[in-house]
Amino acid sequence: MKKTLTVIIILAGNISIAQSPTEQKATQFDKFINRPEIEWAAYINDTIRFEKTNLNKILLERLAKDEIKASLPAGSGNEEANHIRYQKKKEIDRIKFHVNEVAAFDSEGNMIGVKYVVPRFDTASFTLTHATQILYVEKGRVKSYVPWVSAMIPVVTSSGIYLGDGDYFSSCFNFQFNYIAGKQNKIRFLAQSRRMLSLDSFDIRSKLKELYGRNLVQSLWPYILKNRFVLFDVGKNNILKAEELDFYLVNEQKITVPVYDVDGNVTGSKPVSQPLSPDVFTKAELIQNWFYDQTRNIVFNYCMEMILYAKKWTSTGEEPEASPILKIVFK
Repeated sequence: MKKTLTVIIILAGNISIAQSPTEQKATQFDKFINRPEIEWAAYINDTIRFEKTNLNKILLERLAKDEIKASLPAGSGNEEANHIRYQKKKEIDRIKFHVNEVAAFDSEGNMIGVKYVVPRFDTASFTLTHATQILYVEKGRVKSYVPWVSAMIPVVTSSGIYLGDGDYFSSCFNFQFNYIAGKQNKIRFLAQSRRMLSLDSFDIRSKLKELYGRNLVQSLWPYILKNRFVLFDVGKNNILKAEELDFYLVNEQKITVPVYDVDGNVTGSKPVSQPLSPDVFTKAELIQNWFYDQTRNIVFNYCMEMILYAKKWTSTGEEPEASPILKIVFK
C-alpha cells in the first residue's frame, strides 16, 4: 500500500531533559505528553489512501445524516485545536465550495485577465485521508494517538483542470489519548500502512517531547536491551537476543585479536564483539494497522513493527544507501 508521509519530527538535543516549549502551544490534544511516563512524542501528519474501506465516503454519508460531528479542517499543534466548532454539512459545503478566481492567459502565456471557476468534487478519487497522529513512547511502548482525521478532496475545474487535494472537513475527534475500543463497538479494519521515519532530518515545530536528548530509536534502546520485544536480523531473517546486537550486523569487516596458549604462543585469532549503538540507525520504517470505531466515530491504530535502517560497511567501504538491519516486533 502506497501513501504519502508529510513529516516526522524529532529534536536532536543535548543530554538533558529537553522538550520543545509545549507549555506555549499545548492544546487539549497534546498536553498529555507532559506526563512523566511519556519519553518521546511528535506530531505526524500523514495522507493515507484507505482504498478497501473508503473511510471518507463513510464519514461523508454519516455527516449528511447528522450521525457524526465534523468541523472545517482543524490544524495540529496550534491554538485553533482548542476551539473546535462543529458544523453541519451544508455549512461546510457553503464555505469549501466557493467560486475560484483563476488567471487567464493568451496563447503566448501573457495574462489577459481572470475567469471565475466553480470547482467540482471528484467523487471517484475521494479516498485520500489526512490523518493527524501523535506518535509517542510510553514506558518503552511505541503508541499512536489519532486526535482527528480530515477527509481530503481532489478538486478539478469544470474544464477538467486538476487544482490539487485539500482537506474537506475534519471528524473522528478523540479527546482520550489512551482510548481503548469497547468490546461491543462496531470496528472496521481500514488498512495496514508502512511509513519511513528519518532520524536525522526533522522539523522542530512538530516535535513535542524528547527526554535526555534521545530520538525515537534511542528512547527505545534501553528496552530493546532488556529483551522487551522480539528482534529479527533482517538479513538472515532469524531471531536475535539483545546480547547478540553487535556491530557485525552493519560491518562485514570483523576485527580480530590473536589467541594465545598458556605459554604465550599465538594459536589463532577470534573476532572482537562490539555492542551495537542506536546511533548507527538513520531511518526507521513503522508498520501500523488502522481501524475505525464506527460506534464512537474514532480512528485508531496499533504500532505493529519497526524496521531500523543503517549504512553497512563492506570491504569496499560504507554503502551509499541505508539498508534494513533490525526488525522490532511490538505485538
